[in-house]
Amino acid sequence: MAEPDKPWVIDLNAQYQKVVNTFITLSTAALVLPIFFLRDLVGSIPPETSLLTLLQEPKLSGLPIAFLSWGSFSFSILAGILF
Repeated sequence: MAEPDKPWVIDLNAQYQKVVNTFITLSTAALVLPIFFLRDLVGSIPPETSLLTLLQEPKLSGLPIAFLSWGSFSFSILAGILF
């Protein structure tokens, strides 16, 4: 196998992969963890109230803002993976 013309490129790509892996892990955690801690963060939601009904309230163009933001964030994670 031939040696690369620029051996530093291999090291640079390895470092880039580590950074991307960290970015994807943190982004995915930022996407998923608020769902589990939402009731604790808001604090004033009674236990018998469904979180789904509260997340559907503020709407933008007919879609709940929470779902639009999760979709946009998921798209940005996917774009980061493909990049």
